[in-house]
Amino acid sequence: MNSNIVQAQALFISVLSAYLVVAYSAGANLTRYQVTFISIIFLLITSLGAIGQLRNVQVMTEWAYQAVALSGGESVVSDAQAATSKWLFIAIRVALTFGALVFMWQVRHPKTE
Repeated sequence: MNSNIVQAQALFISVLSAYLVVAYSAGANLTRYQVTFISIIFLLITSLGAIGQLRNVQVMTEWAYQAVALSGGESVVSDAQAATSKWLFIAIRVALTFGALVFMWQVRHPKTE
């Protein structure tokens, strides 16, 4: 499960980087339809990836709880810590995704000084 989480993070960084490269290199020359299309695809891929990641983290947390219970030990991670980790993960993903969309906007609508 940990390997799946790491692989999904790498995939997210790849998709984010690809979107930023397109925005920087071709964003100003794309039509409104083209920008809308790639931005919607970007949002769908990042949203599906985040949902999958949250599920992976949830499963891994449940397995960790079960492993601790089977060994007779005490859990070192509380429910509050697990929830905080999930919300932090979501916040970072949203910030990076929103930042990429703003970057595209700025490339397409440069300030003239």
